[in-house]
Amino acid sequence: FIVDSNIPTSIQVIYRHFDETRILREKKENLEAQLRGVNEKINRLNRKIEEKNGEVSEFLKSVDVVDEDSFIEKNKNVERKKYLDRLIAEKKEYIQLRVGLGGAYYKFIESVKSSSQEENHQKLDGASKRLTELNIEKDQLLQTIGETKTQVDYLVNNEDMSKQQTELEIRRQKIRECGKEWAVGKIALHMLDQARKKYEKERQPEVIKAAEGIFGYVTQKSYSRIFKPMDSDDIFIVDKNEQVKGLLEMSRGTREQLYLALRFGLIEEFEKRSEPLPLVMDDIFVNFDENRNSQMLDKVLQFSQKRQVIVLTCHKGVFDAYSSLGANAVTIL
Repeated sequence: FIVDSNIPTSIQVIYRHFDETRILREKKENLEAQLRGVNEKINRLNRKIEEKNGEVSEFLKSVDVVDEDSFIEKNKNVERKKYLDRLIAEKKEYIQLRVGLGGAYYKFIESVKSSSQEENHQKLDGASKRLTELNIEKDQLLQTIGETKTQVDYLVNNEDMSKQQTELEIRRQKIRECGKEWAVGKIALHMLDQARKKYEKERQPEVIKAAEGIFGYVTQKSYSRIFKPMDSDDIFIVDKNEQVKGLLEMSRGTREQLYLALRFGLIEEFEKRSEPLPLVMDDIFVNFDENRNSQMLDKVLQFSQKRQVIVLTCHKGVFDAYSSLGANAVTIL
């Protein structure tokens, strides 16, 4: 370079050239270092190649081959033998599944060996024809399956079908919810029914409780309980077999006995808070059978111990029955 007469400018030019030279020298040193590294790597790889070549040579000697091509050929033969061994085992298993094990298998093999090649070919031709027919049937079935799948895909992708499926799922969910509500309601109804039955059995009015004992005595325990439901004004009776009867299911005599037992129960309950009152009865035993008539007479006799009882009748049998109990007779003409 040419030094200018302008010293500062010349200094800058010299400095710039010095800096460029320094950078080039550093690049050269870096490239030389990289080259040395690459050469070392190449040397290492060459040594490894030599080692591997030695190992390959030793391996080839161990498997009794002279070169790599011989090894590849031998390996192919080994793989072929393995394949044939597997194929023979599969065919043997296939034959055994169809003809049986042991003696049956060996008998079949002997029959095949004893057959002529022509006979075997004929059998093979027959089997091939049958196989062809079966393949045709299989193809037809596959075609039918494909058509069916196409129809199914169409139905699945069909918008209306999708809407219907969505609606169906919504309704199923509603059914499940309704089922849960029904189960809860059913359980609640059962619990209420049990509570009602317990109430009707244990918390009946005192009048009915009092009448229950009288009615049971008169009917000789044929009916063990009287009860009035919470939600009804009807009266029901329960027999010894726990069968329930309403008023319309009772005989006239049983209804009148129930009525009289309720009247007696009402009087007993009333007299707990008041003075005893006279009791007037008018031919109430007409429809009673003989046994229950006797039982009712006993109750009337007990009832008359604490209060006055007046019985009106126009039947001589009833008159005689009360007279035999010591009743005072008053005849009205």
